[in-house]
Parts: sequence; structure tokens; C-alpha cells
Amino acid sequence: MATNVDLSKQSQYAILAMAYLAGQPPQRLVPIREIGASVDVPRPFLSKILARLSKGGLVKARRGPHGGVMLSRPAAQTSLGDVVHVLDGSPEHSRCYLGLPGCDERNPCPLHATWKRVRAELDRELSGLTVEDLWGMRRSSDRKKRATRASLERPRKRTKQGAVRTR
Repeated sequence: MATNVDLSKQSQYAILAMAYLAGQPPQRLVPIREIGASVDVPRPFLSKILARLSKGGLVKARRGPHGGVMLSRPAAQTSLGDVVHVLDGSPEHSRCYLGLPGCDERNPCPLHATWKRVRAELDRELSGLTVEDLWGMRRSSDRKKRATRASLERPRKRTKQGAVRTR
């Protein structure tokens, strides 16, 4: 895990990439450039992230002109905690929140116990959400944005009293 409550950039991008893959037809190899364009991640950085996800067993990758990446198992069977653990390691191995090099169970810093509880709670929350859950939230958000955009783009007509009415 990162040294603060925020997830690392790698984990954030990995979660976005996994959610994008969850929205694709099963067994479709998605080109890395397509994923990068969708989640706005530089291709070299995304390639490294996807290589780690592949090594961790969360995605399957194939090189070459007809290559790409796909989920190795259904999105409902992969938690966000799985993704974060592949990239950032388990919460038990995270560094001291204050950055103190000697901080551990035997020599705790003043925030050690609190930070340990926060990490454990974050890990529980991430492990309780799946990539499919995230994809569903993203789709719902996209639908709301499209509906809002459509309502703003509807033609409007002025009434005799000067009020604006939507057709």
C-alpha cells in the first residue's frame, strides 16, 4: 500500500483499466492503446501496470499485432483489494505512515496502531468491492452524465411571457 491513505497511482490506474476491461465482451483481447486512451494513462506506464497484473494472474496478455489484454476471470470474482495487493503489496508490508525507517510492531511510532487499523479497514473495504461493482458504478455515472448533457442540449422555446420552456 502507499504510505498514506490514498492508493498509489499504479493501483488507481490498474483499477480503472480493470473496470474498462470488465466492460468489454468476454474473451476480447483489448489493445493496450485502447485501454490507455479510455482511462487516460500513458501507454508505457500502463504497459508496466498490465504486466504486473498479468504476473499476478488478474489479466491475460498476448503480444503481437492481434494481441491485447483481457480479464483472466470474471470481474465479479476479482476484488479491488486483489488489484491493490498485486501492485502495492499487502497492508502488513506497508511502510510507516510517518516515513520512519525503524517503525514496526516491536518499535512502533506514535501513529503505528492507528495507521494499522486504518490500513486494515481500507483493505476490508477494497476486498468487499469487485471490479464488476466498479464497472456498474462507472456505467451508472456515464448514464447520468449523458442524461444531463441531453437535457442541456434540448431545444428551448420562449413563451409569450418570456419564460423558457423545454420541448
